[in-house]
Amino acid sequence: APVEVPAKGGSAPVALAKAYALERGTPMRKAVAEALKSEDETDSEIHFVLYACSKDGSKTTELGAARLSLEQLLDGGADLATTKLPVLDSNRQTIGHVVASVAALAPLREIEAEIEAGGAAGGGVAVAR
Repeated sequence: APVEVPAKGGSAPVALAKAYALERGTPMRKAVAEALKSEDETDSEIHFVLYACSKDGSKTTELGAARLSLEQLLDGGADLATTKLPVLDSNRQTIGHVVASVAALAPLREIEAEIEAGGAAGGGVAVAR
């Protein structure tokens, strides 16, 4: 549901949790594996996009986005809990922040092992909040 924030700025808590199945054979697992295989690290990013909308919901405007790299999460060796990410507008200026938690290390490690072995392995669920 939309959260109303005063026009002059401010903050509003928005609770959002999404879970994505990464079990062997799922389209999401294939997409994550392809992203991790890519030479371009941005292919493995999760984007948290912030929109403004009119009160009646008929018009939306993208305000900015925060990004989190699954490759960096994997390289860091830990899931992320309550990590503050900058929201950048189209001019790459910080307009705010989102606080995100991502629990995906275990399935990412399985996918990485599968890529290195050239076969299929395991499954899991990635959760972003």
